[in-house]
Amino acid sequence: MENADAESLIGAMTNRAAEKPHEGKDARGLNQGMRETITFFLSSAGVAVLGVMLLLTLCYGYYGDVHSGTERLRGHTVLIEDTKVSIDSVDHDSKTAYFSVSIKNLTSAPIKIIGYEVGCSCIHFENIPFTLRARETIVLNGKLHWQGEYQDDFEYVVLLFLDSGNSPAPFVVGAR
Repeated sequence: MENADAESLIGAMTNRAAEKPHEGKDARGLNQGMRETITFFLSSAGVAVLGVMLLLTLCYGYYGDVHSGTERLRGHTVLIEDTKVSIDSVDHDSKTAYFSVSIKNLTSAPIKIIGYEVGCSCIHFENIPFTLRARETIVLNGKLHWQGEYQDDFEYVVLLFLDSGNSPAPFVVGAR
């Protein structure tokens, strides 16, 4: 009786092995379709990561920094290095404050800054209009002249107009 049980058990195991229930699966139990799906997503993610790395490398190599490159890819032709400019110095006797802003040409052609607009007549730039050579960065100096008492909490939006017809390049002059 015991031999019969052992023989039937061996026969059952042999039949199971013959059925190959794990056919098409690897050691982790993944079937061929699952392996292909995982491979596809991993290869897609790898390609995307490599593409982003290549894009960032090109931006850095061609424009000198990633921020300039991404701004150029967005269609901007100039980059205001700091869009929120603080007053550098204040002369209370003459009621004048001074500031400076860096402007970078992101193109391979000269760009002319042809004018500016501010919500008040208190901000002035002496060297506008001017031309930025290809990929040139300049520092634009400005001054703020006020009437009455100096307020140490203000902001004025400045729009620089370009000869290329692109949207004006904005920045904010302020004190806090």
